[in-house]
This record gives sequence, C-alpha cells and structure tokens, in this order.
Amino acid sequence: MWKTRKLIVYLNSLINTVVDDMLIVKYVENNRYITIFMKCLICNREKSVSYRHFKNNTATTHKSCSGLVPRDDDFHIRYKGMRARTTNLKHDNYARYGGRGIESEEYKYYIDFYDDMYKSYLKHVKKHGINNTTLERKNNNGHYTKNNIKWATIKEQANNRTTCININAVSPDNITYKNINVSDFAKEHHLNRGSIYCCLQHNWKQYKGWKFTKINN
Repeated sequence: MWKTRKLIVYLNSLINTVVDDMLIVKYVENNRYITIFMKCLICNREKSVSYRHFKNNTATTHKSCSGLVPRDDDFHIRYKGMRARTTNLKHDNYARYGGRGIESEEYKYYIDFYDDMYKSYLKHVKKHGINNTTLERKNNNGHYTKNNIKWATIKEQANNRTTCININAVSPDNITYKNINVSDFAKEHHLNRGSIYCCLQHNWKQYKGWKFTKINN
C-alpha cells in the first residue's frame, strides 16, 4: 500500500526540507510501514516517526521532542508545579504567581526546562536530597526564565520569600535606599532584621532613626 510511485516521489521531495521545526533527513520503508527520520532545528535532536504520525502532523514540532528525554518523575513534578502556578487559574497559588503576572512561557515545553535545568537538578539533589530541592526565582517579581531560576534548599527559599520583597529604607540623614533585601541590608548597616519587620508591620514608626516602608506590587 505504501509503495506507490506517487508516495515515493513525494517522500523523495521532502528530503532536506523543513516541516514546522524539523529538517527531514531521510525515510526508510519496509513491508508494513514507512519511517521518517528528522532533526529538530531548535534542540538539534534526531527523531524517527511513522509516516502515519508524520502525515497527521503530530510529530513535526519542537514540542514533540519532549518525548525523547527521560521522564524523571520528581523533576517533572517540579516542572508541572511551575506551569500550574503560572497558567492554571484554579491552582491554589495562582493568585501569587500567574495572577500577578508571573509567567513561565520560556518553559512552555518540558524539553526546554529539561535542557536548562536537569543537570543542575541532579547536582543539587546529590548534595541536598530530593526533599530539600526546590525551584526558586532569584527575583521574586520576575518570570520563570533561565536567568532567573535556580535550585535552592527549603531554608534558602524561605529566606528569599521573606527578604526579597519590595522595601524602601530612609536613613537618619534622609538617604533613601530602594528595593532592598532585608537580610543583606540589616547586615550591611548593623541593624536587626526583626526590628525592621516591626517597622514594616506598623508596630514601630522608626528604628534607630531609620524608616522602612513596603512597596505595593
């Protein structure tokens, strides 16, 4: 059925042409089916699919390359959590992420997240353990992008959540510091972090002449 002259001419015409994200390299036929061999122009991976899938246009995009990498369950759970927080309106934490504009579109496809983060994930797990490996954004107001995410321990992530908030500080001599990190700022100026939070919670008007205010996002 496959070996019709018209089909063979068609397949030969596809060699070295680009379909969606794939460069068609060659095809091989046997008694039952035809296999198309392609190379992804985005991730440089090679894949083979049956002509049926190729004809239905279900295997010619970069997205389909996600099936070529190992599906590490724990790693994949972290990926799905990131995507759910930023795209699923019904997710419990959507308001804190997607609801305030945090995106993960750079990692719309699992394959890209895998390529950027899997090696560092394995390294972090080896050192700290699976249960102490979390995905963290360096800038809590930034998106999930290659330059803004890393693996962190639970303690490191907790510190980031409580200290990397938008805060302004005004010194006793009226110098303004914007978008400070509370922990780092306290150490640099020999202040007590807990006392700074007392100011932020409106319990104290000032601390050692310093005034602190939280900036609304």
